Amino acid sequence: MSTPFIKANGNGQVQQVGSIQAHQQPAPMQIVVNQPMGSAERADNGVLYWLACLFCNCCGLSAMALVLHCAASGLWEQGGHNQSGASGVWRKARQMRMAGCICSIIGLIIGIIILVKWWLVVDVIWVLATDPESFNDN
Repeated sequence: MSTPFIKANGNGQVQQVGSIQAHQQPAPMQIVVNQPMGSAERADNGVLYWLACLFCNCCGLSAMALVLHCAASGLWEQGGHNQSGASGVWRKARQMRMAGCICSIIGLIIGIIILVKWWLVVDVIWVLATDPESFNDN
């Protein structure tokens, strides 16, 4: 069974151009879309992770960040689809490194405050022990 294919020309007349067979199917098409992969970011310098691990290792966060950095470097060197995964691991490593440094700084400040207060108490006790008359009510 065929269906006529008609075409209208510019002066209002309609003419039959050809016919379309009912059993015809369109040829399969292959569509290729070239999309750039997500911008894979490169890691920070590994020395930053070592320094954070040595000096700011609060609760082991910087040590975990160093381990994640090494794992992400291995993924990056493998190439291919692993590079986008490596950028996610590096992002998490940066967050852990920053958290370790911030926690260490807060802990250091609290430690200094406690140390200063302790030295003030020791100083007062020392003065009372050596010269009790210096704290007269008079």
